[in-house]
Amino acid sequence: KKLISGMIVLILTIFLISFIRYFREGKEYSFNGFLSALFDVLGELGGSFFPVVLIIKVCPSNHSFLYGKTYFYSLLAGLIPESLDFTGTITAWTTNATLPLGWISGDYDYTFGTGYSLVAEAYANFGEFGWIVLFLTGVLVAKLLKQTKKNHFSQYVSMVLLFEFFTVARRNFYYIINHTFYCVIIVYFLLLLLCKKKGTQGYIDGTKIEDL
Repeated sequence: KKLISGMIVLILTIFLISFIRYFREGKEYSFNGFLSALFDVLGELGGSFFPVVLIIKVCPSNHSFLYGKTYFYSLLAGLIPESLDFTGTITAWTTNATLPLGWISGDYDYTFGTGYSLVAEAYANFGEFGWIVLFLTGVLVAKLLKQTKKNHFSQYVSMVLLFEFFTVARRNFYYIINHTFYCVIIVYFLLLLLCKKKGTQGYIDGTKIEDL
């Protein structure tokens, strides 16, 4: 029974990863059999690992470890729109938040997009200890996914975070901060202001907005 259960989980995981690949690329998913799904998985895993290899080859040989620099600037730049900054400061912060991606484009002469990943960013910051950051990021995403209640706003948050979960492996920390801030936190405060303006005393679908 354990063997059968394990095989079922493995097959479902293969098809799920294949679906995530199509979902992330914005393509329509079509079922073409197990072998096709397996090739999709191998391609997805290889594509995720490729930028990691590129970063390892140039860091720390050509570029020093960043020791949390990209995470710090992601927190700063991810919360302020560049369109509101006329000094160029936010743009500079955004550049620092995605600095390892610049290493790939600057140190390699590829004519195609190599992509990026949380693993590559973690290694560029802390080397072999980058797994600690990945673990904490996973805990954060898992906790966000668990915070769901039976109302429309919570369902909206679940959909936003589900999209983030499906695409986060090929993203960076800046994306997590930026996407969550604008799609969840900003919407939350807009709803709070709207409820107060309409005199609903901060309730949505019978749920107090502070409890969402």
